[in-house]
Amino acid sequence: MVEKLKSISRQIPWFLVAKALVSGFAWYFLHFGIFLVVAFYFYFRPFYQPMKFIVPFTAFLVLTSPLFFERSLGMALLAGIFFFIILGVKDLIFVGRRHGFEVAVLFVSFLLFLVFFSRFDDWSTSMVLWSLGVFFVFFLLLKNLTDYNDSLGSEQIRKEPYGLIYLFFSAFVLWQLSWVLFLMPFSLVYRTALLFITSFVFSELNIAYLSQSLSRRKILGNFSLLFVVFVLALASNRWGL
Repeated sequence: MVEKLKSISRQIPWFLVAKALVSGFAWYFLHFGIFLVVAFYFYFRPFYQPMKFIVPFTAFLVLTSPLFFERSLGMALLAGIFFFIILGVKDLIFVGRRHGFEVAVLFVSFLLFLVFFSRFDDWSTSMVLWSLGVFFVFFLLLKNLTDYNDSLGSEQIRKEPYGLIYLFFSAFVLWQLSWVLFLMPFSLVYRTALLFITSFVFSELNIAYLSQSLSRRKILGNFSLLFVVFVLALASNRWGL
């Protein structure tokens, strides 16, 4: 993740920093409706390839609405960081745009999982329905990420329907894992972190598979990381009798 962030840009223009600061300021101090006006203005001006990034952009606006989060400096900071990344990618400011967009997708995925686990403490019918929504949105995010990599033309992407089937399978695994985590006595932080790290591993493997660069070493390395994370989570969690 650190290497991806380092490769995003060479020199950051001050106007991009200003847009990020204004976005965070608007989210925290102004009415959410005014924030939406600011967000749409920054996103659609200049009006350049807006549909390529509409999925994470729309998902972020929904997830950071008053329906899910109260005003806080932390969320204002996250809003500024997100607009810094998504506008830098969309307006062709960043050098490593592929990595930048992947960071933006993972950013939204984290918020998606955090909102999901914060709304439910235990298994219920509402939880199952919400998990279906999480599965669908995560599938759209992976599809958007894949389409963007394909549009760059730097890698040969596997053609549909095999690519879609693989993306569907990845989202399905995340969906089932969310159910398993609800059955485990984990806290909100543990559940969100574990599902997020799993989504990161699957996004990496998805890009490698669809670009036909997936290897046994990469699979072993990613799943070894995932195994270690889950073992540490199980070992450090307080288990009640």
